[in-house]
Amino acid sequence: MQYYEEYIIKEENNGGMIFVGDSYVDGYKIESIPFWKDFYEDFAGEKAFLMGISSSGINDWEIVSERIVFPMKPSEIAVHIGFNDIHHSSITPENLAIRIITLLESYKEALPDVKVYYFGIEPKKNAFTSDQYRESSLVNAPKVNKIISDYAKNTDWLIFLDTDPYTYT
Repeated sequence: MQYYEEYIIKEENNGGMIFVGDSYVDGYKIESIPFWKDFYEDFAGEKAFLMGISSSGINDWEIVSERIVFPMKPSEIAVHIGFNDIHHSSITPENLAIRIITLLESYKEALPDVKVYYFGIEPKKNAFTSDQYRESSLVNAPKVNKIISDYAKNTDWLIFLDTDPYTYT
């Protein structure tokens, strides 16, 4: 957070688009290469900033949004939150979905003109997925996505982005 407060959260950066959430949108560049290593080339000339925090989850964003999101006064927020929660904790899909929706609603309440994009939780189907977390990928992640997707259909400010490559197979 100190990195963002020192280098990114500045009045001249207000009003653009910010990407918040976990390591997929981590913008801390000192000793790590972000997942989206070409981000600043992809968005050259635009007010767009990676402001994620690696390994973060819903608990973290319920706390840090006041320091990271609101001061930027963004016109658009892209959110990648929930992956770490559903794959590495015992939170139920229903509870996680409600907490994510509540967080997104807090963005809309504080920033009435904001457009929010929510990246659905990707399944973790790879060699690193232990048997303990298989249900998270195959059952729980899609449950969260469905709840948030259904909610988004009834709003004019929230866009659900389906990033599950298995949705259409």
